[in-house]
Amino acid sequence: MFSDGFLGLLASPMSSERPTAEELRQGMTVEIVQEDTDIESTDQEPIHGEVGTIYGDDPAGPHVKLKSGIVGHVQSVAVDE
Repeated sequence: MFSDGFLGLLASPMSSERPTAEELRQGMTVEIVQEDTDIESTDQEPIHGEVGTIYGDDPAGPHVKLKSGIVGHVQSVAVDE
């Protein structure tokens, strides 16, 4: 099923390990923090959505644009059940 390293990312509903941009694929459901949000803030609400565009790796997490148009940094990957 997942023979190229994705199984570890998909072991729980939301993986606690942040993936790299290389591990992401369009259409994957991820949790992101919006680009203009302080990733250290505890007041933020995570956003869930499907990856549309992957821009690359960043210290704050892989930089992506969701299919909804929201741009941010991936914090975790969701499992499709």
